[in-house]
Amino acid sequence: MILFLDFDGVLHGLGQQVFEHLPRFEAILREFPHIEVVISSSWREKFSLEEMREFFSEDVQPRLVGTTPVITAKWPPYPRHVRHQEIQEFIVSRGFETRPWLALDDDMTLFPADCPSLILCEPVTGFDDEMADVLRARLNDSMGLDRRVMAYQVAGEVSVLLHTGEMLIDSDPEALAAMLFERGFRSCDVHNGQERNRAQGAGLIVSLKRTLRQLAEVSE
Repeated sequence: MILFLDFDGVLHGLGQQVFEHLPRFEAILREFPHIEVVISSSWREKFSLEEMREFFSEDVQPRLVGTTPVITAKWPPYPRHVRHQEIQEFIVSRGFETRPWLALDDDMTLFPADCPSLILCEPVTGFDDEMADVLRARLNDSMGLDRRVMAYQVAGEVSVLLHTGEMLIDSDPEALAAMLFERGFRSCDVHNGQERNRAQGAGLIVSLKRTLRQLAEVSE
């Protein structure tokens, strides 16, 4: 999941102390360690990514992975929904077309009216407790989209990378399948991470998926 982040009207409301809501925002990031943050705020026109990382707590700084491009036009027609266009350019440039995303912003005119990924904050109040609950609910709803388990076979062992970034390794695919099943994963969540050489990881990964199907059948 990618979260595109505005600053003004989000991390602080109009007339509020700068970054007043940052602790609340960072707390949610810690609840959802799979979220990557991209800065879409106009602050990116004045500060580098490295400089903006310094605004955040040390443990959160690595989660800030980029900034959106700046789209400008000297002559009409001027771009409509420019922030949404900038987000789309970032997504395409990184090859993230299949990844789900959300945007925290306070200006609905920068997005199409039917944009389902926009979480709109009130400019005066910003990212208050109510908006934190909205974001938390949206992230919880999206977990099903981010539950892919990437499996790799190396030197007689299977490694699986969870959506949280955690890595599980075992030479016994049945034992690994049991660990995944206990965490709520099913066969459909497991994908061969060695797409360019699927045969390389076929044996143990096939056994892993088969065991997950068997565990699901037994539990029904």
